[in-house]
Amino acid sequence: MYETIDRHAPVGFYNLAEDFYKAAILCATAREERTVRFKFSHVPYYLHTHSIELALKAYLRTRAITEAELKKSFRHGFIDLLAKCEELGLKFRKPKRTRELVHFLNELTKDQALRYFYGGAKQLPELHEMREGNERILAAVQPACVKSIKTG
Repeated sequence: MYETIDRHAPVGFYNLAEDFYKAAILCATAREERTVRFKFSHVPYYLHTHSIELALKAYLRTRAITEAELKKSFRHGFIDLLAKCEELGLKFRKPKRTRELVHFLNELTKDQALRYFYGGAKQLPELHEMREGNERILAAVQPACVKSIKTG
């Protein structure tokens, strides 16, 4: 049957992050292949953004940050999440580009621009940049989550 995974454990956060990443890829592919027409092009961006947030929180969970502390101290603040992850040892490829993406996402999420519809245009990075940044963060976080299963 199915393996039960504590969704509050680091690997639970990571698996959900990976699922949002996969959903973003499926949406982007469907859009490119014109098999699905989206009325709003920001849907894959939202999925990548949520994936990145969950991945960073997964890393913090591997460093004994409680779920309550995540809710209280970090909420959806990408800059604070990334800073704490780096302070606790997270390293990823292309750190400057990854930080730039995370800072950009922080600005977008302040007013929940990707989550809800607001009039006006938002300048978004190329979708491939979102995907690559998401992949760098997932790749950096995954080993810590796997290790947490073995030591937990």
